[in-house]
Amino acid sequence: MTKRTPRVLVADDDAVALLVAQTALESAGFEVLGADNGSAAITLFAEHNPECVILDVMMPGMNGFEACRAIRATSAGANVPILIMTSRDDVDAVARAYESGATDFTSKGISSRLMIERVRFLLREHQSRQALVVSEGRLRMVQEMAQVGHWEVDNAGHTLHVSRVVCSLLPALESAGGHLALLASALRSRDGRRLLEAFRAWQESRTPFRLEAELRTGANLHIQGTTTPGADAAGTATLTLAVQDISKLRRAQQRAYRLANFDSLTGLPNRAQFLDTLAGELGSLKPGEPLGVLVFRLRGLERLQQSLGQAACDAALVNTSRLILDATVHDGGAAFAHLGGGEFAYCSSGCNSPALAASVARNVARVLAAPVTGQGWTANFLISTGIVMWPSDGENAETLLENARTTAARGMSTAESCHEFFASDDQQRALRLLDLESAMHGALERGELSLAYQPRFRLANRGLRGAEALLRWNHPVLGSVSPMEFIPIAEDSGLIMAIGSWVLQEACRQAAAWHARFGSHLTISVNVSAYQLRVPRTLVEDVLAALRSTGLPASALELELTETMMINATSETLAALHELRSLGISIALDDFGTGYSSLGYLRRLPVDCLKIDQSFVSDLSADEGAERVLQAILGIAGALRLRTVAEGIETPAQLEFLNKHGCLEGQGFLLARPLANHALEELLAESEAIGATGSSNAA
Repeated sequence: MTKRTPRVLVADDDAVALLVAQTALESAGFEVLGADNGSAAITLFAEHNPECVILDVMMPGMNGFEACRAIRATSAGANVPILIMTSRDDVDAVARAYESGATDFTSKGISSRLMIERVRFLLREHQSRQALVVSEGRLRMVQEMAQVGHWEVDNAGHTLHVSRVVCSLLPALESAGGHLALLASALRSRDGRRLLEAFRAWQESRTPFRLEAELRTGANLHIQGTTTPGADAAGTATLTLAVQDISKLRRAQQRAYRLANFDSLTGLPNRAQFLDTLAGELGSLKPGEPLGVLVFRLRGLERLQQSLGQAACDAALVNTSRLILDATVHDGGAAFAHLGGGEFAYCSSGCNSPALAASVARNVARVLAAPVTGQGWTANFLISTGIVMWPSDGENAETLLENARTTAARGMSTAESCHEFFASDDQQRALRLLDLESAMHGALERGELSLAYQPRFRLANRGLRGAEALLRWNHPVLGSVSPMEFIPIAEDSGLIMAIGSWVLQEACRQAAAWHARFGSHLTISVNVSAYQLRVPRTLVEDVLAALRSTGLPASALELELTETMMINATSETLAALHELRSLGISIALDDFGTGYSSLGYLRRLPVDCLKIDQSFVSDLSADEGAERVLQAILGIAGALRLRTVAEGIETPAQLEFLNKHGCLEGQGFLLARPLANHALEELLAESEAIGATGSSNAA
């Protein structure tokens, strides 16, 4: 029979991400089914029964979590591997993925190679588990069909008849003439005594019995004794023993137990076993007696996997788990487990204070400060540790573990190993993010998003030069939500592409209306997200579509990109920016001075304007060195013939300094706060009137 090509279902509403995943997986030999939403994924799953499912978290209609639960509810989807794609820093989504029934999770945007290897790993693990299920099923079938060996003895225990199956288990036993004591002596001492006690009970009262025993050779036996049917009618009762070798069954049960309770790679207890142990430990504590629970998250595994492959990654994980195990304090109540993916959990009855818990975390960080080595590889890892204390930080084992995982994830972005204690506001932040994430879907369609405009002035005469479009979100229940909160959510969920396209269209439409009404040469500036820049052709098409539909001149549009985005830009991205510049669109480098670009590299970037970060402007009044830094930035801009715009001007002294040293334009609360559309129109009208009066007086 021809083996079917493994079929993978990928659900992602981002058409580009879906295409990339499909192309990569198909090149690796998989048959790929694509869906752009959760509902379509469920339909395709029911129709095609794929061997693996990959779900993006954020999709229109039904999200990845809901789709995962729906698939798990079907008979075909109960055991299928499901990989959920989350954003890199969204800790809450990771917990929800597991709650929804996901087999594993990974960060959205991982390399194609890593995705292929992750799918292969999930399929191998699934096949192993399926093979175990099939093996256990076959074993049950064989037990039902196999002849069970039998041994018949008289009331004194002398052999009347013995089958070949029993003889094969006990080679020293003759076909007749032996005594039941031969079987007892072949068993382990304790089991031999139990058999003879059961036989004596049968002699006295004809009581049937069952027992499991182990031969001295290590084989496991199931022995069932009962009065031979019809023997009483002959006047002499005999005993028939049914004897079966259940060694294979016991090994299968032990293997199933290990699969269910232990990590197959490291041999450590897994999450389920750790929770059982922790729950038992909590139950044994006196009321109010403290207990520390720690979760260690290893950082650097993905980098090792991408560079050296899965084998080196697995070896490093095993070696590192031993180092962490050796670094933790051990006693009779200690438990250490691998939760998966380089995440470990630890608890100990001896770790009963925050100070002791922090000491354990420091010991682990100290051990991992040195490189971890293996055959052909060397790895440097960082460790992020989350610490919770019973009973203050959770009411049960599950809550304590999840709170520790959340706390460990909080330190994943730091530049060194760290440990942090759980804080109650972590839960509040997580709930807040969950509410915002849910509300963000459909915000654009419901008309909750709008633009405010930060005016930009010529510093020499305070003439209105342009405006920066700023995205705002006003939710009917959550109220006004800060861009610092909702923009990262929009980026992580993939909504930023649609929102960014709308911002371009709306900003150009409004600027074109101002041009038509006031005859102004106002420039509109629009911020570009790093996620938009990852798909440069889409960005170019969105910009061109906005200009065509609104009639705004290309010279009136400026795109703002951060320094980091430009430094990390691919050749395709740079080509797209050069194309936009060739049309007359201006490119501004936002937050200049906070990144790490060199002067030589800056000279080659497609940039027309430097926007000086407000941190340099605000430091003018408190730091004498800030003046020299600003002079240097303005000197660089002058040498490269770039326009300069200072952000965050709040005092007359700052304005005077910037104007004196050649900064052309600026924005900030001293000049004007962000304005709604109608307020900016009033400012435009006032600016036009001042200009007209000035012309009349000059005449």
